[in-house]
Amino acid sequence: MDFDTSLASVGELGLWHGMVLVLLIPSALLPGMWSVLFVFSGYVAKHRCSVPACDDVSSEYNEPWLNYSIPHDDDDWSSCTVYSQRNGTDQADQTCSQEMFSEEAEECKNFVFDTSVFSSTVVTEFSLVCDGDHGQVLVDLGYSMYSVGVFLGVLVPGFFSDRFGRKKMMFVAMAISAISTLASAYVQDYTSFLVLRVFNGFGTLGTFVTMCILSAELTSHRYRSLVGNLVHILWAPGQMILALMAFYIRDWRTLHIAVSVPIFVSLLLYPLTPESPRWLIAVKKEKEAAKIIHQIAKINKRPLPLDSLTTDEGSDNTPAPSQPRQEMTMLALISSKGLAITTTILSLNWLVVDFCYYGLSLHSVNLAGDIFTNFVLSAAVEIPAVVLGMFSMDWIGRVSLLVICQLVGGAACILAGLLSPPAVLPLALIGKFASSIVFLTVYLYTAEIYPTQVRGMGLALTATMARIGGFLAPFIAGLGVKNSSLPFLIFGGAAIIGGLASVLLPETKGSSLPDSVQDVERIMRKRTLLRWFRNKQDIESSEL
Repeated sequence: MDFDTSLASVGELGLWHGMVLVLLIPSALLPGMWSVLFVFSGYVAKHRCSVPACDDVSSEYNEPWLNYSIPHDDDDWSSCTVYSQRNGTDQADQTCSQEMFSEEAEECKNFVFDTSVFSSTVVTEFSLVCDGDHGQVLVDLGYSMYSVGVFLGVLVPGFFSDRFGRKKMMFVAMAISAISTLASAYVQDYTSFLVLRVFNGFGTLGTFVTMCILSAELTSHRYRSLVGNLVHILWAPGQMILALMAFYIRDWRTLHIAVSVPIFVSLLLYPLTPESPRWLIAVKKEKEAAKIIHQIAKINKRPLPLDSLTTDEGSDNTPAPSQPRQEMTMLALISSKGLAITTTILSLNWLVVDFCYYGLSLHSVNLAGDIFTNFVLSAAVEIPAVVLGMFSMDWIGRVSLLVICQLVGGAACILAGLLSPPAVLPLALIGKFASSIVFLTVYLYTAEIYPTQVRGMGLALTATMARIGGFLAPFIAGLGVKNSSLPFLIFGGAAIIGGLASVLLPETKGSSLPDSVQDVERIMRKRTLLRWFRNKQDIESSEL
């Protein structure tokens, strides 16, 4: 049975496909929310030392006695030091006054936080501030542990989806995210919270990656970019919805509970969501695939293909002895020279795009307004990028778009590092705009270039390299403390390297999804650079 042949009969894009895409909305929308949840729940509010002789449980961040009890630091109260009290002035009967304090500053361990933005965050509840750099390290650890989970979430579900199916792994990852998000709202110590952050990262990318594979396998090459990219466009709205929720829910525990509720509700869609027919055929579960093809034909009101009618007469999913299933392992990703080169270049591009995308987000110039407005504007940039990328990859091709966006984004970043501040903001936004298109393109391209039986492995292996870029990005962005131009130059240079390497990739536009290494080798002949050299040689030969 050939799924593309069946689609030609039952419909390559119809009502059935629209219904499945609706069922996949939670898997595309919600991971965007989970990915930035700690931006709000881990928000570092302004803070100052608690003054034992003056503060009580009702004290606020701004109090009149701070003028003489706490040093000034950068036009605000010092975050981590307080003036020491003179000897004999710490008795209970003493009244808070200027005479009680000396001019010697000392570090403190108790704090008063500004609650004008959030009434409570993980940082304020567990006092993850000061103590040298230890407080900030603990906050950064919240992001790092999430990155560990993301690393595993890309790798593990991607591999297991090739063995157990796209649908099962997608919902398993979603369940893990639901449980970890809800459980994190009830932890009583930061160590437990960090452990749950790993599971949350696992669920986020595990859900999104398997959803991307499933959506890419639903239709033929004619509509693959449209279907595959429609689900990508929901990532940014998911982040924007979270910002709206955080605007109205200023307590971090309540916010985590609120975020977990739609995840648990989405798990109810499991019986309604179909498995990938293409994967079922690849693993020789043709009877199950035939049932789904019958469903597609019925809902789309199209005739059944002959091969589906023949398969349906069988009594089980056991393949005929003359057509044994050929097991494929991860070695298939490097089983030929062309495929090995493609895997290497894709791994490089995954690393670069994650490196630049998250690095630019960390190092971007602060926009005017509050954190909610800034966050929404930053996420909104991705929506037109996805729309443009969705149509451009079918117009000029996946590889051409990848090369152009990497080079344009890299050039914009380098210019941002060389020019004066008024030009930095638009150039930085251009860089993020281009990185968003590259993210979109590498997701779809990776799903298109590998054979069906190892497609999940291919996406898992190459996307795992992105986690390396994600680990490096905060450190490079941190260089901007002393030299604001240096991070832009590094991000820009990395993007240009990725773009130049991509000219060696074969074009997948208009090609059917490969089911074997031989199919991939046929696509390899469409390498843009090699085809240009061949055409040039043919012209030179004809002129002789």
